[in-house]
Amino acid sequence: MSAVKQWPDYSPKAITLVGFKNDVIELIEQNTCLIHVFSVDSKAGLVVNLKEFARDMSDEFGKILNITCF
Repeated sequence: MSAVKQWPDYSPKAITLVGFKNDVIELIEQNTCLIHVFSVDSKAGLVVNLKEFARDMSDEFGKILNITCF
């Protein structure tokens, strides 16, 4: 969905990595949601499950910070 079209009354909210892990990841896991990532403007992104998302995020953070996050 586009924040410009379908979500005009919403605005992005900054959250910490800890808050994301504790709140958002838990919600996604409880509801067995899929995650739509890398969507830009009207171009489709990728749809991944939580395990794929966590693996990819851990890999990327590991490259940048030399840590494992998820």
